[in-house]
Amino acid sequence: MRVDMQAAVELCWLTCVSSELNGEELTRSGGIHILGSLLARCCTIMPKDVPANQPVAVMTTHALRTCAGMAIFANAQKELASR
Repeated sequence: MRVDMQAAVELCWLTCVSSELNGEELTRSGGIHILGSLLARCCTIMPKDVPANQPVAVMTTHALRTCAGMAIFANAQKELASR
């Protein structure tokens, strides 16, 4: 089964910002670490002049939005700060 990474990262963002319980579960299950690794990888391979509609740019945008949304949750703040 092929996973559409763009859609998966967007779904993660929308799921976490729609419910505090979802955000807390992502934090408890180690998702912040995985999200940080994805974000670091995207930033490593993304050229400075990448068009906004390219998959790596879209995934980076959704990952950053997820981190921003997660920053409102106390337990996620500590995890984000350590990343």
